[in-house]
Amino acid sequence: MQYRSKIYKALLILSASLVILYLFPRGGQFKFEFSKGKVWQYPDYYAPFDFSIQKSQAEINEDQEAVLNSVSPYLRIDLSVKDSVQVRYAKAFENTMSLPEDQSQRDSLFEFGDLLLQRIYRYGVLSPSYPHQGNDLVFLIQDRTETQVLIDSLFRPESLFDFIATRVNQAGYAPYLESFQDVFFELITPNISLDQVFTDSAFQEAIQGISLSRGGVSAGELIIAKGNRVDEERFEKLQSLRSEYALQQSDQQSLWIVFGYSILIMLTFSLLFMFLYNYRLSIYENIKLPWQYTSMHDHAHLDELVTSLGIIHLLKKKPAQLSGGEQQRVAIARALINNPSLILADEPTGALDEKNGINVMSLLQKHRINKTLLVVTHNQDIADKCDRIIMLKDGHII
Repeated sequence: MQYRSKIYKALLILSASLVILYLFPRGGQFKFEFSKGKVWQYPDYYAPFDFSIQKSQAEINEDQEAVLNSVSPYLRIDLSVKDSVQVRYAKAFENTMSLPEDQSQRDSLFEFGDLLLQRIYRYGVLSPSYPHQGNDLVFLIQDRTETQVLIDSLFRPESLFDFIATRVNQAGYAPYLESFQDVFFELITPNISLDQVFTDSAFQEAIQGISLSRGGVSAGELIIAKGNRVDEERFEKLQSLRSEYALQQSDQQSLWIVFGYSILIMLTFSLLFMFLYNYRLSIYENIKLPWQYTSMHDHAHLDELVTSLGIIHLLKKKPAQLSGGEQQRVAIARALINNPSLILADEPTGALDEKNGINVMSLLQKHRINKTLLVVTHNQDIADKCDRIIMLKDGHII
């Protein structure tokens, strides 16, 4: 009979859940057929809800192109190149330059070349294969420092020697121009290259920020009247609305969504039945709950417990009708009803007056024969009744 009751309740929960799931509201459907340039044969059509007007693929591609042209690429400086060029400069100067006899003039030429080299590698030289795309402002990464500079402030290999010629002529060293060009042709090494990872990340972030819609239609707004021709603007609104309906229907018909609805509904019913079954029992039924896990139902032992704990007059009441101390004594009776071999008592007299506290400790002392009783208490008198005392302070045994 008990099993029949459980099966009946389970079937009731399942059938009620299926009915609610079946009656669960579903999204509407777009039931109209239309083509661009054709006349709208249906009644005046108003927007059933707010929705966005989707951009065409051509508009999205145009937006992506504009965004990509506005993104600043990331370039990285190789510091080892600059150091290497500085080390090799003195030797290249001595071996390649056609030097005058005058030592002071030779020193002036050397110093000029060194300053020119430092000017070139203030930022550096771009790789010949670098194809610039994006904003004219670029991010230049040097070690862990990130600086924003104009792309034109970086030297390109094809324009570098024009810069060198201009500086040499301005300094009055035109007779040595060819020698300087030979020196720098041997020395100059590109040290700036595209950081593909950082740049791709910036491009992706910018593309993700592109809106796929432009403008919107408010609920109740007239989309098209009967007899109107479906022009470009109306076509885009109708197409966007149909896509929105399809998206809503797809979301609501998803297997996982239906499964989630089912679980939530059944959980709601299950929790309701659990509450009614477990939390509305009388005190007598509460004390007997552990008997569900044993075949031995000692009624004499139950009578002894409720008498010793002074709760015999409470057996027909509900837990919510009891005070904190009364609930604690009911909990103790339920804990002892199956004569457990291990009793864990955490502050067993915490909510009790002195008389009831003495009764509880006497009962526990009686039930600890041939059993293990572990008591947690701040009451030294209770602790003194135990065979072994372990004291804790700040989480440590003392």
